[in-house]
Parts: sequence; structure tokens; C-alpha cells
Amino acid sequence: MCGICGYILKEELPNVNLEIMNNTMIKRGPDDKGIYTTRLNDGNFLGLAQRRLSILDLTELGHQPMFSSNRQIIVVFNGEIYNFQEIRKELKNKGYRFISNCDTEVIVNGYLEYGEDILNKLNGMFAIALYDFSKQQLLLARDRMGKKPLYYYWKNGNLIFASELKPFMKCPIFKKEINCECISGYLTNRYIAAPNTIFKETFKVEPGQYIIWKNNQLEKHTFWNILDAYREGNNKQIYDYNECIRTLKGLVFDSVEKRLISDVPVGLFLSRGIDSVLLAAVAKEIREKIQTYTIGFFDQEQNEAVEAKKIAEYLGTQHKEMYVSDLQLQKVIPDLPKAFDEPLGDPSAVAQMLVAEMAKEDITVALSGTGGDEVFCGYKMYDWLYTIQRWRWVINIIRNAADLPGIRQFPLLEKCSPRVRAILNSSKTTCHTQFFNTYREECAQKMVLQEGTSSINMFENKIPETNWQLRRMILDLRTYVPDEILAVADRSSMWYSMEVRAPLLDYRIVEYSFHIPHKYKYRQGEKKYILKDWLYTMVPQDYLNGPKHGFSAPIAYWLNGPLKQDLLRVSTEHVLNRQGIFSYKYICDMINKLERSNDSIYSSLLWCYYVFQLWYGTYIEELI
Repeated sequence: MCGICGYILKEELPNVNLEIMNNTMIKRGPDDKGIYTTRLNDGNFLGLAQRRLSILDLTELGHQPMFSSNRQIIVVFNGEIYNFQEIRKELKNKGYRFISNCDTEVIVNGYLEYGEDILNKLNGMFAIALYDFSKQQLLLARDRMGKKPLYYYWKNGNLIFASELKPFMKCPIFKKEINCECISGYLTNRYIAAPNTIFKETFKVEPGQYIIWKNNQLEKHTFWNILDAYREGNNKQIYDYNECIRTLKGLVFDSVEKRLISDVPVGLFLSRGIDSVLLAAVAKEIREKIQTYTIGFFDQEQNEAVEAKKIAEYLGTQHKEMYVSDLQLQKVIPDLPKAFDEPLGDPSAVAQMLVAEMAKEDITVALSGTGGDEVFCGYKMYDWLYTIQRWRWVINIIRNAADLPGIRQFPLLEKCSPRVRAILNSSKTTCHTQFFNTYREECAQKMVLQEGTSSINMFENKIPETNWQLRRMILDLRTYVPDEILAVADRSSMWYSMEVRAPLLDYRIVEYSFHIPHKYKYRQGEKKYILKDWLYTMVPQDYLNGPKHGFSAPIAYWLNGPLKQDLLRVSTEHVLNRQGIFSYKYICDMINKLERSNDSIYSSLLWCYYVFQLWYGTYIEELI
């Protein structure tokens, strides 16, 4: 695990600039650092740099940038390859020699043998930058699910890349121009959807994608696609339930076992949710000693630390918990924009940073239940989609009636909740699973001065599935998971120099989930049916009853309480007029509405806005 950055530029930069860029990521890799620069045969200048967090082979043999033995290849790499030992054995049988026990060397030799096809063999989380001197090309690649971040800037023939945006902002040729078209989409979704970022001319390498720079041109390629995985599974459904659960067990056990491999201590983040409890139970069968960690809130509606502790006691894990006070909250808030150098409005980031800080005292690697909801149909929203799809004919009748002359002025329609009105006012071509965002998007557009767009709807239109639940699960796996869930896990843990691994997002489990008929995931209103059926054989059902919160956070209370004065500080008429991004009138209106109602939509939108303002004040200019 580490951070990488580099460039191919037309003009040479002093090495000190690359050093400065690299050192912005010191928390991603405090154990070692390295840079390499050279002038290429075509006159361009190559720079590669890496900060290392040692997880496998703690010796200096894992130092990066790493050359191949024939010096044809040089690579910097962020992540972990869980099947590196199998690939290593395969390459040894072909005559390749290895001098280290690290997975980076497997990427180097694997590329020499297979070229870009090595990406199809890697099981893990990774962001790779590899320069091939013989082909005079640079390869930038990101893992299938988007677990590891990789950004690039491409303008006027200059290419910069990095694991985070901070290195870009220390590069002399980079211009910090805010991409205002993305802001309303960010407020709506809580994240900026790939391939876009908060800056112009700056993009995310998308999950399962690799980019080739050659002859001053960029070419995008896809080595894995969630839609291809869905089509393959949908065409080969496995209707034998016992076979499904047997194969799933084998995949999950293997995934957890691979992710327990480490030369440093490993633990697990535990909530009362099905996913983390399942992983804890599986890990406990593989290893006798497992450490678990959870966060609690004094707000009982958001708290499940008590139940998590009971589960830990039942499983026999070594358990730690932390209850978050207002003082601890206020302490971590200033670190949010430092850890998240692109605005990300998921309030669970606060809790995840705190649990990472607590766990770092004992461990360097943590397992997380991330992905179980999206792979096995776990969200409450999926219930609503099931109901709405069953009753969509009623919505269509009401919507068609509302289109009749004069009906929209009828008082009864105005008395409907804003969410209902937004659904009825939405276009008949609105993406099926986007109903719930309609009112939120309407509010977000009013908050900003410039109208924006989002790439999420464009992707949903490509999904052929007609079952709205499964359709949304595919959409979430392609957008919400990499751009929010995994981004939060990566940034919050790396801020404390920790690595988080997500066994349920092993691509083999994701692919196999599409072979499992949807009725085994959602049965008669029971979400995650197949996972629960298995888990209840290891943990009594009584321990798992009740609503799940995960590492959630009481943001309405925060914004109306301990953070209220700071929210008002970044929302004055002078600040917003000078900034020129947000509507002062509408922001004030939302703050007042939140005071009166504690509505979740207003609190969530204002939290996203507040996070953006903290980011802006950190990286663009102070808000005074």
C-alpha cells in the first residue's frame, strides 16, 4: 500500500518538484520513498515517484520505483495483489527469477511475460504506473472495482498522474481551475462521479480501465467491465440453491484468507451489520485471534456499538470500541479536507477516520464489510424500488393525469410532499432508479449558480436489466461503490497510514453473484437472504435483529449544534458572493429549514456543502 505519482512532460522539471509532489502523500507511505527521472528518446521527460507503506516484504527489496532485471520496465504501484504467490509460481516455472517476496515484482515480471494481459490475472486492489522503454509507452491501470484511486491530468501534451489530487497542486504546470459543472452533481450524489473530478482537465482512471500514453497520445482500454460480468452471469444462472451457497462459501473463505496475508498485524472493522459480522465469523474460523474495532455515538438512534460488542464477545474476538463526543468530532473536522483532497460528502468519513485512528494503535491492515449491500441487495432503498416497480402503473396514471390542463395548479397536488411532487414532475424517461434523487437534485440545482451534469444517468441508460433492484445494484457497484464508499475507506484509513481490504468486493464474488438468481438475494422482502441463511449457522439470529446503521453519523445534530457557528461562518453573504459558486439566498433558506425540521435531505445537502467549503478554504483560498 502506498501513494504513487509521476508525469510525462514536454519541459524538464527539477527533481525537487517531484520530491515535493511525492511528499504530499507521506501519510499514504511513511516507511520509504523513491523517485526516478529521465529524458526519453522522443525528448519528453519521465518522472515516477512512490511513497511506501510496508505490508509485504518489509525489507528494502520492495523499494520503488522498481526496474525489471533487463531494465526494460519500470513500475510504481499502489495496492495489494492477493494472488501474487500463484502468479509468482507460474512465472518461476517459465524461467523468471525473483529477488524479493513482494507483489510489485510479480507485476514487473508478469508484464514482461503477458504485456497488458497481466491485468486480467491480478486479483487485488491496485493503481499501477508502468513505463515500457522498448515500446516507449506508459501504462496507467486501476483495479476492477476501483478500490485504489488513480487520477490524471492531460493538457497541451503534458500528462500528470497520482493517487491523490494533492501532488497535482504542487506541480508547477497544473492549474487549479474548479470544474463548476460537477458541483450540483456532487451535492446530489455526495461524490463527483468518474471520470470527472473537481478540477478541469483532470480525470479519474475508471474501474477496470487502463490508459496507454504513446506518441503524445492517450488511448483508453477496458480489461474488465461490470456490465460484461452481469451479462455473463445473467446468461448462466445457477438455480440449485445448495450449489449457490456452497460455492459462495468457498469464495468468501478464500477471499478472507487471502486478505489476512500480511507481514504486519491485521484486524477487522465491526458493526452490527450482516457483512462485517459474516467476515468476523469467517476470519475467526481461519485465525484463532482476531481484533475487532467499532465506533459508537451517544445519540442512541445512530448507535449500534452495544450490539457490536455482544457479537464480538460471542465470536471471541479481541474487541475495542470508541464513543464519539462533540469534542472528538470537532477535533477531526479540520482533518477532513486534508485527508479528502476532493470534496466527498459521506458523513461516515468522520467515524471511519476515528475508527482508523483507534485501530492504528494495534494494526496496520483492517478488513471491512464494504460491498455486501450492493452485491447481495442490502439497502432499504432496494425495498422501495421493489415496491415502486410493482406499483409503477399507479404512478404513471397519476403522472398522466397531472399532465392534463390545469391539474398541476390543483391545491391537492401542492399539498403533496416535495419528494412526491418531484417524482410526479419528473420526466417519464427519468432513469428508473433515480426517483429518490429527484427532489434532492432539484434542491442541489438551486444551491449552485451554474447548472451542472452528472454521468450517473448516462451509465444507467446502458444497463439492460429490467428488475429495478438489480439495475440499481449494478449502478451502485459501478458508481457509488468506487466513487464514494471505497474512496471514503481509502482516504480515511490512509490518513492514519492504514490499509483497508474489502473481501466481499473480490471480483470473483461480484462475478459469481450475477450467477445467483435474484430471488436468492431478495426473498419475500428479506434482503441478503442467501448471506443471512449462511450467517445464521454461525451467529444466532437474535444478535443481528434490528436496523443497521454501520458507521453512520448524526449530521443534523452536528450542523444544528457543535458545527453550527462554523457552518454560518462559511455561509455569509460576503463569502458566497466573492466565491461565486453558491446561492446565498437558497443556502440561508436551507439552514433555516434544517433548524425547523432536521429533515435528512436538508442535513445531507448542507453537510455536502459544508465539506465543500472546508475543502475550498484549504486548497483554493481562505473563506473570510
